[in-house]
Amino acid sequence: MNRTNVVFSLTHTGLGGVTVLTFQLVEELRRMGWDAEIVVTSPSFASNSLPEREWITHLTGHDLPQRWCELLALINSKRTHIFVANTDFTSSAICSVLPGNCHSIGVLQSDELEHYDHLRRLGHYWDAVVVVSPTIAFQLVKDKSPFIEKVEVITNGIATSESRGFVKNEAPLALVYAGRLAEKQKRCSDLIPIVAMLQQRSIDFTLHIFGSGPSETKLREGLADAIKSGQVVFEGPVSLEEGAAVRYIGVKVGEVATVRIDKAD
Repeated sequence: MNRTNVVFSLTHTGLGGVTVLTFQLVEELRRMGWDAEIVVTSPSFASNSLPEREWITHLTGHDLPQRWCELLALINSKRTHIFVANTDFTSSAICSVLPGNCHSIGVLQSDELEHYDHLRRLGHYWDAVVVVSPTIAFQLVKDKSPFIEKVEVITNGIATSESRGFVKNEAPLALVYAGRLAEKQKRCSDLIPIVAMLQQRSIDFTLHIFGSGPSETKLREGLADAIKSGQVVFEGPVSLEEGAAVRYIGVKVGEVATVRIDKAD
């Protein structure tokens, strides 16, 4: 029996949410019997935070037209059934010239303008559109997007019960935030009421914040008391080259992932 071939496009394999999520998804699809793989389209990114796998292909063309031709040739040679454009805003343009037997899926990973523009440019060629939050779907309805019938909401993360309580444990609770400090997509201001709730419940904790961004000043102001007490520590930005400073551990679809801080030497 022929297996369904799915190609996911990534611009790089450096530390990032879309990169890690795609890697985990492809591993799970392959475990389920799908012929899934990743194509990395921007060779200028030298950093690599993903394990080496035989199903990760790096394009080598020196300019964009060469890489487009290379990507199309790969899709044709593998008789790809589904191409997932992800947040690859440039190479996704090949969706307009895919062979007839290859379906394309666009993914809006954020409610930032460039993601809506991605849909406006290529939505006509996408057979389906995945958005990662109801917020994005509501905005598309508000904007009267002509592609709303193609939209499916598939949220990132793991659903948890509202009624789950805290288990008393003598060990301090270790928390990590790793990402850009911005409201759109990241909602980092949620850290302020979370820290306040932990303090109110007298829970022993530390929160390490890796990253920088436009909301950093506001976040520092809202967490000033916790910073003084040492409960919250701003670690600063983590470059792709220093990606080993924060590693995500335990990554199977449907299982709770744990997070550990590994300080780079």
